[in-house]
Amino acid sequence: MNNHKYSKQFTVLLRLQFASIVAVTATMITVSGMAAIKLSDSLASPSLNNAENLDREQLEFAYNTTSNPEFQSSQKLQNIVDEVVDIAAKTNLPTEPLSVTLIDLKTLNSAGYKNHIPRFPASVSKLFWMTALYAYIEKGMISEKAAFYTPLCKTDICKLIQKSDNEAASRILDQLTGTTSGLRLDGEEYLTWISKREQINRFFQHAGYKGININQKNFPIPYLKLENPQGRDLQLRGQLSQPIRNKMTTDHAARLMYEIFTYQAVSHKSSEEMISLLTRDLRPEVWKQDQYNSVRGFLGESLPINDVYFASKVGWTFSSRQEVAYTGTKDGKTAYILVIFADDPTYGDDWKIFPEMSLRVFQRMTADN
Repeated sequence: MNNHKYSKQFTVLLRLQFASIVAVTATMITVSGMAAIKLSDSLASPSLNNAENLDREQLEFAYNTTSNPEFQSSQKLQNIVDEVVDIAAKTNLPTEPLSVTLIDLKTLNSAGYKNHIPRFPASVSKLFWMTALYAYIEKGMISEKAAFYTPLCKTDICKLIQKSDNEAASRILDQLTGTTSGLRLDGEEYLTWISKREQINRFFQHAGYKGININQKNFPIPYLKLENPQGRDLQLRGQLSQPIRNKMTTDHAARLMYEIFTYQAVSHKSSEEMISLLTRDLRPEVWKQDQYNSVRGFLGESLPINDVYFASKVGWTFSSRQEVAYTGTKDGKTAYILVIFADDPTYGDDWKIFPEMSLRVFQRMTADN
């Protein structure tokens, strides 16, 4: 990847920033944490009695960081979030399907708008599948070859994050859960299959990511010749009149990004490798070479390329737009996580709204530095 050397410099800055975060944490009064983590688990897993053939270690394996981050509410940050929502309103975009989470990594303050409401994450789910893959590798449950780095981005883990490739995502989710797509299943066979697929939810739910659902693949998947869910993947959707979709809150996405960028996700080494994968090169001469890039129409496009380090995972469909992003200034004075989910076709069609929102947040976050 062209940004490999760039991300090494990025990591050095993050280490310095992490030291300041630890110092702030040591002096904080314990608070309630992120509102989204309090959601009840509305997507119960099938009984494990139906998965007698599953490996018990896999069934009980969970994400390592089990305590929720403790952030203080901030009126300053809330004002910034309110400005983001106001931008949408003034553009005649609906605000009901909009969610925002903002975390200042220097002060560990946070704010949000509808940040506790589960919404469709599109390809932001791949951030979670990446994290689980590294955890399974470190546990010895998946070969370390699954995370090999190649400069030309030929491996599934690179394609998953750098290219947001659905084929790579399909194969990785199959590895994590011991399942495959295919024809419909019945009876105990289906219950066993769904219990295995639900493992990816349990992995995070047992660590406090209450209510998260990321057990469904992203479509289309060309190598399976699937434009839409079919067979057992369609069964997983439930009633077609009210299909079950992947769901998470912006607080869920913000929490995982925070844990990755403070080297708590899986291990320091794995977090460092995930940061490298998530790093985006904001130079137009680089990202414009890729037709399906993660910069145009998203949070990084409007940022000053010479002043920031930027990392993100985007999601997009014709009916939605999502992104979780880290932004840090190269002078080390500002670092924050911004997550925006917009689950409405008007946002899927609008390629200017996220860059405008992002620039406003950057201007406000750096105004006093």
